[in-house]
Amino acid sequence: MPASSPHPLLRPATRLAMFALALGFGPIPSAIAQPWTPIPTSGTPPAVRRLEGLIVDELGSRMIVVGGEYADLGTWALSLVGPAEWTNLNMTAPAGSGDGVQAVYDPVGRRMVLVMPDCAVWALDLANPAAWQLLIAAGTGPAPRRYPVVVHDAARNRL
Repeated sequence: MPASSPHPLLRPATRLAMFALALGFGPIPSAIAQPWTPIPTSGTPPAVRRLEGLIVDELGSRMIVVGGEYADLGTWALSLVGPAEWTNLNMTAPAGSGDGVQAVYDPVGRRMVLVMPDCAVWALDLANPAAWQLLIAAGTGPAPRRYPVVVHDAARNRL
């Protein structure tokens, strides 16, 4: 694969097939079905975790992972163009991110947004990932909850 080609998981046809399968639309047509293939990685990977926040930063051609149970306190990136390499972004995850967070990609602000079980909302600027920033929401938010579910509404730029 040329160094400038996006990772196959970023291709629209692959994303559509994964979405259709997740919704239970039946088998994936053989024209777009692909076998699972391990991707060799280099660099030091993050600690094994579950219930982490994870997004794909399409413009940066990387996957970002943070938090989760049994996790370290770092924020990690895996390059999806060229050799897949893990990089520690050297920033501490927001407090409470070890209890199961939900992450969404905000394409308008090009940021990763985390919602914590206490419903605190944090953002990481993906163009310049210097530190996590606490977002202060107006109004009254939902009550704290374990394993929140979050969706980004891009048309209205809201969660």
